[in-house]
Amino acid sequence: MWVRRAVGVPGAKISHRGDWTHDGYEDLITLRSESATSRLWMHPNTGTGYARADCVTGEQAQELGVYDPANNHWSTGAKQILAVGDVGGGTDTDTDGDGDGTEDVPGYPDIIVNDGEYIWRYYGNRDLRLGSDRDPVLLAGPDDPIASGDSKVNEVTLAAPGDFNGDGQADLVVRHDRPDVGGLYVFHRHEDDYGYDISVSDRSEIGANWSTSTVPQFTAAPDAQNNGKFDLWATTPNSGRLRFFADYTTAGHTAVLIASEELAGYQAIS
Repeated sequence: MWVRRAVGVPGAKISHRGDWTHDGYEDLITLRSESATSRLWMHPNTGTGYARADCVTGEQAQELGVYDPANNHWSTGAKQILAVGDVGGGTDTDTDGDGDGTEDVPGYPDIIVNDGEYIWRYYGNRDLRLGSDRDPVLLAGPDDPIASGDSKVNEVTLAAPGDFNGDGQADLVVRHDRPDVGGLYVFHRHEDDYGYDISVSDRSEIGANWSTSTVPQFTAAPDAQNNGKFDLWATTPNSGRLRFFADYTTAGHTAVLIASEELAGYQAIS
């Protein structure tokens, strides 16, 4: 799990899920505001619990971009960025051309951007340009209620649970931030769904009372205990407490564990 405090990278959005450098370690993604422009960076994981952080020289962190400026939906800021791992796989035209069971053109992690008005899903690429082979997919817009309570794009927080229901597809957690809604849902992805169907048509409710007033920060841990069930980390307001919710299913979760009492001042977890 990665955490961000109020020092070092103030105001940065953080996320991690997937290996951009193909060295076996999950890398860190940040969205940082620089001179009134927000820039998206990939920080390679050193394998020792640290991420290479230099965004000035370019020698360590590497900037993620797009070829078409019209596809850049984070330059003016975003409510959230979410790395979801390699959901798209290799390119559409040559995933396993020689039939040996291994992608000839390896896939790269994908990223979801909630710019506060629209939610976009981007395909990662070896050249660090998102959507080089495939255009970003629009998941939701300002007129799309995405669950009960008619929550809009700027009123939800997303998390990547991995494959929640065991159908081989990566699903998506949606938390409704408003206190009058506060629900926590898993929206199920299907094999023929190149984006995610974040409508009310196919979802599982996994929690209530999860608004920002009761759970300021949370993140999904696809399978922290390696037992085939998805887990969550969450903070509590004011106390600095970090809690671990293990073994989530549609029936709920096992006992909640207190992982730490020392997280006051942390502004994001991933």
